[in-house]
Amino acid sequence: VYLRALNGSLHVIPYNLINAITNYSKGYKRHSELLRLVSKDDVEKASKILINVVEQMKREPKYEGKILSDVVIHGVQPFDLSGIKINWEVVTDATLVHFANDVYRRLIAEFDKNGIKVPQMASNISVNE
Repeated sequence: VYLRALNGSLHVIPYNLINAITNYSKGYKRHSELLRLVSKDDVEKASKILINVVEQMKREPKYEGKILSDVVIHGVQPFDLSGIKINWEVVTDATLVHFANDVYRRLIAEFDKNGIKVPQMASNISVNE
C-alpha cells in the first residue's frame, strides 16, 4: 500500500502488515494546492483575496453547504524560478472534484484587478548556429 504525505514523502506499507484501516476522508475531498506568485510583496494581499473568493463561493447555490472548511494557509515555500508559492488547503464535499479549478479561474480575475502577477510558465529557447 502506498500513502503519499502532504510534504510529498511516500510511505510504503506491506499489505500483510495492515490489520485495520480508518477512512477519515469518506464523503469529503481535501484540496491541497500551491498558489504561485511573482513577488513576495503580494503574499498577504493574495492570501486575503483567496480567502475572500472562497467565502463568496460558499454563498453561491452551487457551493452552498459543500465547502466544509475555511481556507487554511499552511505557509509560503521559498522563491524559485516559478516564484513564491503559497501552500493552501480547503475541504469540500467529495463531489466537488474540480473545485480548485473554479477557485483559480476566479483568482485570475481578482489578481488582475489588484495588480498581482502570477508567473508565466513559458520558456525561451535560443539556438546558436
